[in-house]
Amino acid sequence: MDRLIQKARSLCAPSMWFLVITTLYLIYGIFVSYKDGVYPICFDPDRCDLFTTFARLGLAVFIMVLFTLILNVICSYGYNVIAWLLFAVLLISRHINGVSIDISF
Repeated sequence: MDRLIQKARSLCAPSMWFLVITTLYLIYGIFVSYKDGVYPICFDPDRCDLFTTFARLGLAVFIMVLFTLILNVICSYGYNVIAWLLFAVLLISRHINGVSIDISF
């Protein structure tokens, strides 16, 4: 656990902000917008079982971690401006898709 916290502290600003904001999106998508027994991660409630829900959630977490690492690698090479621009593009595309969890960026 300490190693994970130490790794999170070593992230550059764009990747840290992306990690925090997308974590808040995930929390909102899972707990806050839960309606009528259906999580928003299930696009078709009639065909959404427990495995599909957790698979989509796992994929959303994987994408979050992947883009966090990509932003951090870009920063480590000294391209902070490009990392901030990519951060903005990712958040804008996330906002266009909506707050609910969907897999496409």
